[in-house]
Amino acid sequence: MHVDGFRFDLASALARELHAVDRLSGFFDLIHQNPAMSRVKLIAEPWDVGEGGYQVGNFPPLWSEWNGKYRDTIRDFVRGADQTLAEFASRFAIRGQADIGWFKPDGTEMTEGDWGQSFAKSLGVFLNGQAIAHPDARGERVVDASFYALFNAHHEPLAFTLPTRDWGDRWVTVLDTSAPLPEETDRLVKAGEQVQVRDRSVMLLRRAD
Repeated sequence: MHVDGFRFDLASALARELHAVDRLSGFFDLIHQNPAMSRVKLIAEPWDVGEGGYQVGNFPPLWSEWNGKYRDTIRDFVRGADQTLAEFASRFAIRGQADIGWFKPDGTEMTEGDWGQSFAKSLGVFLNGQAIAHPDARGERVVDASFYALFNAHHEPLAFTLPTRDWGDRWVTVLDTSAPLPEETDRLVKAGEQVQVRDRSVMLLRRAD
């Protein structure tokens, strides 16, 4: 059996030295010096019930962190809670960056006025793999595939129209959270065509052109 990694619930409690949470504590030393543990994924729930226990963003290198606010925001949006679109967008990605495009279900770009609408529960997000601003660890340009994510937090299925060819000519589905098993299909969808997204689900398309 293969183990990819471990999640540590209430991990701040494990990092306490006498009283305060210490990112240089013996717990972290033991993990990093262990030849098996230091090579797998380490995910912390970075808080506990004690004073100063909320430590999101403060765990040392090699650790990933479970972000409770991110979780709650995404969950509220998918549940269809009112007026969560703007906060969802701010936690999913930064608005205004060149590598991100935000779209209404009809395939047109969102305006500033769309973000405050209480009825806005669904949107498309273009992730441009050709316009990633930050270089890799060697300072080299990062180039990846481009994706289009469709979020439907409505209580009914919704037809999304894909944006114009300026954003991509052909798309292939790589993920559908309403499907029982994740699988990439060979069916191509062209710009301007409609894609049916089930209620309370996410579909991810990869640009194929």
